[in-house]
Amino acid sequence: MSRKAEDRSLVLLHLGTLIAHACELAERSTTPSEQEYRVLTARFEPDLCKWENEVSTFVTVGGVRFANEYDQIAATGRRFYKFLRANLLEAGTVESRQFRLREAISTFTTEVLRCIDHIPIEWEPRLAAAKTPFTTSMMIGDAISGARERLDYFDRYLDPDFFPLYLRRLDRSVAVRLVTTRGDTKYGVSAVRAIAQLAAQEFRSLQVVECKPADMHDRNLRVDHTVFHLGPSANAAGRYPTNFNPADSSANGHQILDDLIASGTVVV
Repeated sequence: MSRKAEDRSLVLLHLGTLIAHACELAERSTTPSEQEYRVLTARFEPDLCKWENEVSTFVTVGGVRFANEYDQIAATGRRFYKFLRANLLEAGTVESRQFRLREAISTFTTEVLRCIDHIPIEWEPRLAAAKTPFTTSMMIGDAISGARERLDYFDRYLDPDFFPLYLRRLDRSVAVRLVTTRGDTKYGVSAVRAIAQLAAQEFRSLQVVECKPADMHDRNLRVDHTVFHLGPSANAAGRYPTNFNPADSSANGHQILDDLIASGTVVV
């Protein structure tokens, strides 16, 4: 697959860790104390330095350093840190301070994600060894975590485990379509309907599409404009040697997947 995809996942994970305390204060229903704001500001700067070092490694691809993207990410981080220091001293109500903090967090993360998405990820064929279910699920998760607009997964044996394994940390603004068959109590629409209905209440758009078994065979994953082919079902990946490879992402390839979706029935 791609080492850079793994690096991106770690950069995003640690971005969440970096702003976790700020998010907690911004969304708190009770009034944060002055001391808590000071602790937030004091902690943020050294954590930001560590994260910048991680980003610096990520933006170097094939010996080429994407300096402009790094500079923008670093500058955005420094602006957010200066905001934290200024907001601590800013006059106004606690509510207005929290509102400003929420806006600053949104601006910071939006700009950082935009720059991160500019770093190219080169996908390569990968055959994962048997008895590597955790490593293989992480590999698939690295691909899924890159979704910004849409995630389509095609699997006639779709299992409820797909939701906690791969959708739990996916941004709720991503449009998700899960294409499967009617199935029974273990797989397909019959097995995932309940958890899909819960997930649909949180995602901007989440659909389960039922197709005829005769219309489906290979398992495919579409992340924005990139298509992947997966050997076993995602929840069973890594139990045996598992292929997870970049597939046909041409206009014709996308049309085939779109036609399969159109032939089915939206059930959630």
